[in-house]
Amino acid sequence: RLRAVKGVPATYHLTGKPPPGAPSRYVADALAPGAAFAGDWGGHLADARALAAAAAAAAAATYEGLVLDVLDQAAKFEATMAKRNKHADVAGDALKIAAQLALDVDAFAAGSGLDAAATFPRAKAAIAAVLAPN
Repeated sequence: RLRAVKGVPATYHLTGKPPPGAPSRYVADALAPGAAFAGDWGGHLADARALAAAAAAAAAATYEGLVLDVLDQAAKFEATMAKRNKHADVAGDALKIAAQLALDVDAFAAGSGLDAAATFPRAKAAIAAVLAPN
């Protein structure tokens, strides 16, 4: 379900959509199985919470790689479009994509009980680099 992050650029590239204001829907969908496991088995297994935390940490590692891939592809798209069409606001689109990813990463961390800065250091740094003023 976390692979749905790859669809974030399509939401903003050349669409004129406003900046994001909430996490993407895929984040809640991705968190649902872990929450269901913890809710269903938390009272029955002594280590259910530890298992859920380990699963969340493993998913977060995969998710960070996916987020970095999306940012890399967005940067490549921006460079290509800048060469082809000077009038497209691909830089603005890249900011929207990074802002959406920031919301998504923070929501995933919060929903998993993880510290976003500690869990996603490379993704947070890459997002910050895109959002930083020139």
